[in-house]
Amino acid sequence: LRISVVGGTTDEMVYRWRAGPNAISEPLRAIGLEIDRVRANSDLVIALTHLGLDSDRKIAHGTRGVDLVIGGHSHDALYYPVMERGRSGFDVPIFQAGKHGQSVGQLWLDMEKGRAPKILSYTLVPVYAEGPREGAMQSFVTYARRRLEHEFGVSRLYEVIGRSDVPMRAPVNGD
Repeated sequence: LRISVVGGTTDEMVYRWRAGPNAISEPLRAIGLEIDRVRANSDLVIALTHLGLDSDRKIAHGTRGVDLVIGGHSHDALYYPVMERGRSGFDVPIFQAGKHGQSVGQLWLDMEKGRAPKILSYTLVPVYAEGPREGAMQSFVTYARRRLEHEFGVSRLYEVIGRSDVPMRAPVNGD
């Protein structure tokens, strides 16, 4: 089966400076155009986004040809897919795994050429910092931390520079 992944991110300053001026176009329109371009030659079209749940719903609802949306940005931990009726008349599942790598989504699909994918299972798998370490990744993290400590200084890098008693806004879905 041929699978196409179409991506999009927000055009906020924190992302724009990395990509350069005018590198990020209006994401909902761009994703819609790209889905139109790849749909004819794809058995499965996935929208991979960093736009937030509200925009993911707009993609699922407003485009014809997307089979599922895997998103982020709004930090929603979706323990069940959000279903949004697409323009083609079928429900489009939306998945998000929460924030900051605290969970990884595990999705199993049953695919048959010419048919919409069937969700066999979906779960959020928690990622524990105190869990077992993979050697190569641990070496990379240690190397990166040492570079930052050298560049910024240990005391400055780990210094608490602010505190707030104001609670954070609760996410729409999740803890």
